[in-house]
Amino acid sequence: MPEDGDVRLWLGADEGMQVWIDGETVYKIGRGSSRRRDHQLGQVRLPWTLSAGEHRLIIRADQGRGAFEFSFNICEPIDDVRYAGNSYLGLTYHLSGASGTEQVVAATDRWADEGRNQRDGGPLELFFDPTDDALVPDSLVLAEPPAAPIRSDFIGVATHLAGITIAPPVLDALEQMPFGMTPIGLDAILDESVALGERYGPGIDDLLNWVGIDYWGFYGHGPEETQAVIRGLLSRGLIPVRGKGGVFDALIGYRQSTNNFEVLVSNEHSMTWESLPDGWSNPWEDFSVWNSLFYTTAIDQPAAQQALIDSFAHVAVAMARRTTLETEDPLRGAVTFPAGLAAWDESVVVWERLPLSASWGAKGRNRQLLSWLRRRHLEPLARSRETAAALFAWAATHAADEERRHDLSSAAKGYASTASVLRDLGHRLPQNPWGLLLDSDGERLLHLESTRGLLAQARSHERRAVAALAHLLGQESLPEIRIDPLASAAQRQKLATIRAAGGMGVHYVTLRGETAKTQNVTSTDDRLLQIEIHSPIPEQAGWRIEMQHLRGLGAYRMVQRPTADNGWRLEVRVQDDNRAWATEGVELVLWAIRDS
Repeated sequence: MPEDGDVRLWLGADEGMQVWIDGETVYKIGRGSSRRRDHQLGQVRLPWTLSAGEHRLIIRADQGRGAFEFSFNICEPIDDVRYAGNSYLGLTYHLSGASGTEQVVAATDRWADEGRNQRDGGPLELFFDPTDDALVPDSLVLAEPPAAPIRSDFIGVATHLAGITIAPPVLDALEQMPFGMTPIGLDAILDESVALGERYGPGIDDLLNWVGIDYWGFYGHGPEETQAVIRGLLSRGLIPVRGKGGVFDALIGYRQSTNNFEVLVSNEHSMTWESLPDGWSNPWEDFSVWNSLFYTTAIDQPAAQQALIDSFAHVAVAMARRTTLETEDPLRGAVTFPAGLAAWDESVVVWERLPLSASWGAKGRNRQLLSWLRRRHLEPLARSRETAAALFAWAATHAADEERRHDLSSAAKGYASTASVLRDLGHRLPQNPWGLLLDSDGERLLHLESTRGLLAQARSHERRAVAALAHLLGQESLPEIRIDPLASAAQRQKLATIRAAGGMGVHYVTLRGETAKTQNVTSTDDRLLQIEIHSPIPEQAGWRIEMQHLRGLGAYRMVQRPTADNGWRLEVRVQDDNRAWATEGVELVLWAIRDS
């Protein structure tokens, strides 16, 4: 490093990555994060300070499957997207013990769109080349096609084509895996730093294994290769499954003309000929992939009924006990947020801290967010819990003994009650996010205080359901409910106050010891952000950090909490990037709290 100075560490990896500078952990994200990623240069842009002289850099990159890729570069401290990414002037890399002429150079970005998210293969291995269509006819329709699928989800179509009968409540649960929980609330709607709608739990390979199915996938290829696979599979009597926009259907024929390639599509609605477009997209394993085709087949008998229900119960309890998920803030790298019962606890705490008065709810921004909360969080969560309730109610009717029936019935009733309370809460919130305030929404706002405690009731019912499943499996009891730490802490220490007046911006505030630094991702000229340090961050285990939101209409989240691994660094994301919502100013207080 040629001189003391601030830098931006540009990091990127396809899956797991850990970086140390002079023995200190700078960045860490594991392969078990909530989503797989594609490597890009500058995937993460982390502010750092380096002193002049030599530093020891160690990088560990982990790869489970797919292309092995990672990159690292030390760049100028510029966040403007027009100029960011220049290597720090005068900085060089060299291998320990190597000659001075043997330099390490920053990686070059060799990815192109057409080379990403491609697949051609297993878990199932085909005994032939499906793209080999040299001897196939120009048109073909299966002589004895199977009956049209009655579902449009992947597992539903796959089991239908394989002739495997699975009860509808089980298929619904396999499709949705309806046990996950991430934070819900107004802040969670606004916050763009993490994917709070993340689905977690068993992957598609595991779920298919439960029902005795395996598959071969082909996607990310051009129209010629895709058409060849359709011809190659059908000419051998095998049925391609097409995924398009999240809907899966069976292809049972094709016909080729000079300028057109058509497929005979069989699905829950009809059997029709369609022109196959050159490209279509489909969500698959956390990605959007192009031109997705699959071949599925039965490889084993599905799990026995009791074993299948026990598998669901294990997943439900494990997802509830999981305390955090890890994802990636595009600018800050790995961040964690609560999951499972911990997410319920945080959501209840944040909801109960809100004023929930008619005047507060009538503010334009708050009315919008309350309406969005109903549509984006409460209704989808209620639907998932109704699916879980239907699954375990069905299982209870097939239980082998009375004790098992009781546990399954208790779980079903708990999930059903959770859904009922969530729908009740949603019904009490404004239905229209903007425009003239209708009388019905005005009446809802007058009684907004009546929503206090409803989210806590939903949590209680959820815990009852999970506790019943834990008892069914012979597991230990659930962790205690976490109450608002600001209302219950025996020992607290005021660390800092973050204030902003005027303007708009997205900022990252980093606190370490008694120092504070601010990175302005976006900021208007009239934006004034101030940080007042009251006391240093405790550098010992046993303390936890809480943020008290006193003023502000944006989204505010701690994206990194202090630990020994990160050098006791605390980072806060301040997001006020909507002019209509950035008029109130911001006041956040950070506390260190320790229970007695």
